[in-house]
Amino acid sequence: MNNFKPLPPRRRPQNVSNNRQRQNRHKKQQSNFFKRALVLLLIVFIIVLTIFSTSFWNTSREEIPYTSPLFLVSPHLMLENPDSPLSIDTYCDIPPDPSIYLNNDTPTISDISTTGLDQLLSRWGNNIGIHFECINSGFVYAHNGDRQFFGASVSKAVLALQFYMLADAGEIDLDQTLRASANHARHGSMSYGERITIRRLIAMNLYLSDNGATLMLRDFLGNGSATAGMQRYRQFVSNLGANPNFVRNSVMDSVLTASQAALFARAIHEYIEGENPNSEEFRRYLTSNAHPFLFLDSPLSVASKTGWWDGHLNDMTIVYLEGRPFILTMLTSGRTPLRGSTTNSVRQQDRNDFALISDAFLNFQRSRDIGGE
Repeated sequence: MNNFKPLPPRRRPQNVSNNRQRQNRHKKQQSNFFKRALVLLLIVFIIVLTIFSTSFWNTSREEIPYTSPLFLVSPHLMLENPDSPLSIDTYCDIPPDPSIYLNNDTPTISDISTTGLDQLLSRWGNNIGIHFECINSGFVYAHNGDRQFFGASVSKAVLALQFYMLADAGEIDLDQTLRASANHARHGSMSYGERITIRRLIAMNLYLSDNGATLMLRDFLGNGSATAGMQRYRQFVSNLGANPNFVRNSVMDSVLTASQAALFARAIHEYIEGENPNSEEFRRYLTSNAHPFLFLDSPLSVASKTGWWDGHLNDMTIVYLEGRPFILTMLTSGRTPLRGSTTNSVRQQDRNDFALISDAFLNFQRSRDIGGE
């Protein structure tokens, strides 16, 4: 008889099993610790980001910096004649001081014909685009009228026109309040979470040229989507007869020509002179432009929208000359050498140039009034 007995199963030493359990518990504790630390760091990051965006960046800005994703300016905007004034020498994101606009050295021109205008504007070459138009007769004079420039904030008036027309059609309520996001607060004068009516945002968009207000209006057009908002804005631009391909990723970064700016001015003039529910409000904001370049200190009523960034000093004006209104749009290249002006200000030379251009076209229109159409 076989008395062989199988050996009992080998048991792992108890101390080895305990060590494994302790190691597993330690790993689990480390994993939980890192998870909690990651969540805590994320919360701190969100708090710091919110404070940073609502306090440090809570300033009113005329244009968003080129480094922003909103700005994709193509190289062809670099014009070839940088040897003239008509620009600022440094980044200007605060309003120019109107108290130093004119001085007694402002030159004048004696030839107020189209030939005289040609001679006047030739001194700036391709660094300036001009479109003059008599609203009543349709007479047009242009200098580089179809040349492309960086439009800056001039197009904000077109966005305002779109909103007023939507309100007139009953599609939006101008007294509806919108909530500012961190991105809006970063680029504007509002605070994060602040609630502002659409009507007030339009005023900020026009009078103060507040970028945050413009972005809030854009996003509202797209039901919270910037892309959808820009699609609606492009369609509106196209419906006006302008080139929607000039519109970039935001309203302020669009390419513009003096002639297309004049097309916008005609549409705006037609609206503010019509019997529309918001015509008077729109006109009041445009005639209260806080930072005009053309026709500053003029006794005439002038409705205008200014834009400036990195030397591009632009203006779109409707001038009410004794019942004979005319449009004058001006776009500049912004490519000039530094000439010693005060930081964040417009050069006195540029202001003299604006006064000279304003006076030349005002006298030109007056001479046409005397000589007839």
